[in-house]
Amino acid sequence: WKNFRQNLLMAYKEEEIASPGSVRPLRMDDVPEVVEMINGMYVDHDFYLPFTVESFLGYVERMPHYGVEDIFVYEEEGRITAVLGSWEYHRVLAPRVIKYNLRMRTQMLMLRVMGLFTKVPKIPGFGQKSLQNILTPLAYRDLGGCRELIRHVNNLAIKDGVHFVTLVCEVGSPLEEIIEGYRKTVVTVHQMVKPLKGQVYDSPSSRRLYMNVEDV
Repeated sequence: WKNFRQNLLMAYKEEEIASPGSVRPLRMDDVPEVVEMINGMYVDHDFYLPFTVESFLGYVERMPHYGVEDIFVYEEEGRITAVLGSWEYHRVLAPRVIKYNLRMRTQMLMLRVMGLFTKVPKIPGFGQKSLQNILTPLAYRDLGGCRELIRHVNNLAIKDGVHFVTLVCEVGSPLEEIIEGYRKTVVTVHQMVKPLKGQVYDSPSSRRLYMNVEDV
């Protein structure tokens, strides 16, 4: 088994984008280059099935409340160096807050006081829905470009009133570098794998684990 994390970034403070002209929506003619970049990043991960142009578009079309218009690229000197999509998962499932424990109630009280002086995370109150977007796909040749895309989708989430932007990845994944500096809450999940029909697999600890958000 392996551990992976749902990193819920709290969308409450707009981030400055250093090169806003480099961030743009994905175009259909970008798809072959984007597919090549995604495959190159995850080809050595367990449970990753490489995309073709057709299967990538099928993946996007298959997910409810999601489309090519929800995917953004970072382009430098005519070359795409990062891609990031933001799936409005709250339109599929949005848990409603029924109760908070004492620790959480105390934290919310502290946030209300701090909110008198500075911007603080928005936490859904009793009876309210918890709204989150999930990041997919995510790939990059340049880490800086991907961080710019994170800032962009964070700012969009704030405008839409979304509470969390969620990155799903293996514990210790290099992807966690992208979200350094963000306030977040973390949910750790155990991924259990059992071979069927007696097949023998390499130890899952020998390779990185690819997490398909459709499976989470």
